[in-house]
Amino acid sequence: MEDNKTKESHKYDKYWDLVENALNDGTKNGYKIAVIETEKILRIALREKNIPGEAYDHKVEFIQKILANPDKLRYSRAMYKKITEDLGFDISLEDTKEIIAGYYKAISDVSEMNYHTVSAKDKLMLLGEKYSKELPTTIRNIIIWLFIFFLAIFISSETEMGKGISTVLTDTSRLIFYKLIPAIIAIVVLFFIALIAIAIIKKRKKY
Repeated sequence: MEDNKTKESHKYDKYWDLVENALNDGTKNGYKIAVIETEKILRIALREKNIPGEAYDHKVEFIQKILANPDKLRYSRAMYKKITEDLGFDISLEDTKEIIAGYYKAISDVSEMNYHTVSAKDKLMLLGEKYSKELPTTIRNIIIWLFIFFLAIFISSETEMGKGISTVLTDTSRLIFYKLIPAIIAIVVLFFIALIAIAIIKKRKKY
């Protein structure tokens, strides 16, 4: 029976065939297609290995910590982005082979991982890194809102202007809740009573 490593080494053969066919095309467009198809293989490998990360780029960042040579993958993906974002960007056969070699090494490292899912410890580390990046912004926003809150309290209690504003707001709130809203409710009720009374009168006139 074929062992796991042999199975993994042949797992993506049908995709690599597409890459090889594009290379054999011998044109610059063929070279670009070869790189794009190789990027697709990396995406498939990361998905099948259940690499943690909300987005694809997060998954790539994660595996760079376990790759034998992450710089090669960084270079390959940088060239891939140039190919897909700059329509006038061209690459030679030698450049294409170097790009694909960087992808191939990364894909091989991922494929040979001897576990299907990443450990809980690694997932927790990734989650911690994510929130540690967002933490400074969150803390800053909390501090700003606390400052505004306490400043408003200080102004309303310690300054004449604040006291005046507080008095106006308090009086306005009392007016709304104790007089305006009850008056609106009373008007609405009277309006519906009037409609009912008119309907009853019209009905009696018919008879």
